[in-house]
Amino acid sequence: MACLYGIAFMKQTYIGCGVILTVTAVWYVFYTTFLEDNTLNSVGWIVFVGSILLGLLVGLLFSKMPKPGSFFLGAIGGFCLGTLLFNCVFYLTNSYWTLYSMSLGLALINGLVTLYQSEALLIHSASLLGSYLLMMGIGMLAGEYDNPFIILDLIRFEEKKHVDPGFYGYFAGNIVLYIIGTFSQYRKLKQLKASRRLAFRKNGLN
Repeated sequence: MACLYGIAFMKQTYIGCGVILTVTAVWYVFYTTFLEDNTLNSVGWIVFVGSILLGLLVGLLFSKMPKPGSFFLGAIGGFCLGTLLFNCVFYLTNSYWTLYSMSLGLALINGLVTLYQSEALLIHSASLLGSYLLMMGIGMLAGEYDNPFIILDLIRFEEKKHVDPGFYGYFAGNIVLYIIGTFSQYRKLKQLKASRRLAFRKNGLN
């Protein structure tokens, strides 16, 4: 939905943004600090459900405060772009520094720019996020979708030298969906503006 209709359903998009941001943050902390080989599956499910509920609260706050919501939506879009670029070619640097500087740098830049070029960047960020999540979900089920962190570990342990060729098919699908989503949202934005102008004229006549 975010890919095709994000600009038309901004409150729902902000809520989704809050869920994604919170779940990612909670699971990152969980995996890097508390997760052990003997951790019960039930603990993982509790953390997962709890992170979603917390994410819904964060998303509701974003929907009530569009400025922070716009910043974080733009930031997530920039982060997705950074990881895609890293997976395509910059993984060859074999450097976590490159991954973090690209993904977090683009996240910060895109988030800040979105605050001042709201409509255009929101459309592009929502389209990129939606296409990224869809292709990543398909890739995780079908296989050959490389996680950038796993890529670096495999390269460092000399178990892999390049990303799986199938990833570039997912990347192409990502670009196609992004273009379709952006076109769809600009068209929807044009319709929304026309509806607002018509409503304004009717109110003026009344």
